[in-house]
Amino acid sequence: MGGLIKFLPVTYSLLMVGTISLMALPFVSGYYSKDLILELAYSKYSFSGTYAFVLGSLTAFLTAFYSFRLISLVFLTSPNGGN
Repeated sequence: MGGLIKFLPVTYSLLMVGTISLMALPFVSGYYSKDLILELAYSKYSFSGTYAFVLGSLTAFLTAFYSFRLISLVFLTSPNGGN
């Protein structure tokens, strides 16, 4: 798979908007909800709060990683299938 941006530009655009929201970049809905959850977990000053913050931060990083990897492999790389 790859190179599908030529054939599916609307799908690419919508998937990019969803990925940006999942990555919690500033000024999108994912930023405000994820930031608030992580901030509340960190402000508990207990083992469970710190554990929730670390686990949530790790999960947020992995989500951003696999979402961007999906976009790059499906839309931005050159096609590798046969004709």
